[in-house]
Amino acid sequence: LIIGQNYFFKIIFDTNKKITEKRIQFKRKKIVHDQNILIWFFLFWFVKLSMFYGMMSMSSFGSNANYSPSIYEHINFFNEYTYLFVLIILVLFIQSWQSLGLTIRNYFKYLITSFCIITIIGFCFSKVTIIDFEAYYKLKHSENNYTKENINLPQILFTESLTSWDKKFEIFVLENNEIIILNKKMTLIDLKGFLIESENYYNSHKPLFIQLNIDKNTPLKKLNNLKKIIYSFSDFEIAYAVYPKKPKFSLEYCQDHSVGLFESRKQESFEATSIKEIHSAYKNVIALELTTENVVLLNNNNLPCKEIANVIAKKIITNKNYIITFKLKDKASFSDYIQLLSFAREGYFEACKTIAKERDIDEYTLYNRPEDVLIFNAVDLYEPIIRNKFNIPLNLLDDE
Repeated sequence: LIIGQNYFFKIIFDTNKKITEKRIQFKRKKIVHDQNILIWFFLFWFVKLSMFYGMMSMSSFGSNANYSPSIYEHINFFNEYTYLFVLIILVLFIQSWQSLGLTIRNYFKYLITSFCIITIIGFCFSKVTIIDFEAYYKLKHSENNYTKENINLPQILFTESLTSWDKKFEIFVLENNEIIILNKKMTLIDLKGFLIESENYYNSHKPLFIQLNIDKNTPLKKLNNLKKIIYSFSDFEIAYAVYPKKPKFSLEYCQDHSVGLFESRKQESFEATSIKEIHSAYKNVIALELTTENVVLLNNNNLPCKEIANVIAKKIITNKNYIITFKLKDKASFSDYIQLLSFAREGYFEACKTIAKERDIDEYTLYNRPEDVLIFNAVDLYEPIIRNKFNIPLNLLDDE
């Protein structure tokens, strides 16, 4: 409305031939020139901003919405820059009227009248909704598996990211042991056939990931059942979806953009079944234990949580023939395992950064392929995969 009013005044100035005084004509031309510059500069800036915001918002539509950087989720220009928008409106409005102060009487009377008219019309326009984006996003969030199935992810300090071309699909684990893949509910038996088909379809030389979205209170035995199926019938790696404790964006954004932790397939090929065998195979054993009092011990030492990752990194650098072992309390939950895994991954990554600096390895390799810098050796000693070494037949419906 203000830009339209500005152009209306500009047309009046350009076509007004009654003002014959040279002084006013000179000022009129100068003001029109200044108005042209201001109008086109603002329009150029506004079009760029609108196209950028619109294209990024539209990228959240479609089948690849989970991988698109949906600006709507974490940037709201009006909420973050409220005063900027108010100043833009006031400056544009006053600038459109400044030229008329030379030629008309009762200048402020017309200015106030124009302000009231534009305010009323603008308020009426604000009540007209052509496309209700708010309703669209609320509908999408209501269809989100996290919201619909009441999945509450664990929160940890250290998180990693997974690129869309490495993550082939996601598995949502529900409280009733059902799983959701590609918006379809399946049983563990159905998952077996799906993995066999997917393994043939996604045949690749590089590691491909399945992202597991699991409620933090899920018993660890349910996770072990699921991992037995994945590791037995596919070569996929596992990444766990988690929330960062200090998120930069909204939690909804983190849900849709692969924030989590990676797990190594080292557990499948691990042969040792006792502490003695571990010491004979690895010279550097780093033992993480979660007690029944929820205290994390590192080699039986109670350290502050902030120091655990640094100590692990130093131990790895000292002797790269290492193994990180996890020992969990009885009836442990998924969040308990993730807590130990996060300490291990953070310490491992700190060691990778030090080694990468020494070897002059580029940051891309460090952040996207840390396994090329240093192999992540970690194992849960109490996991059935390790204790049984696949000698016991898998009962796909056994919850124990």
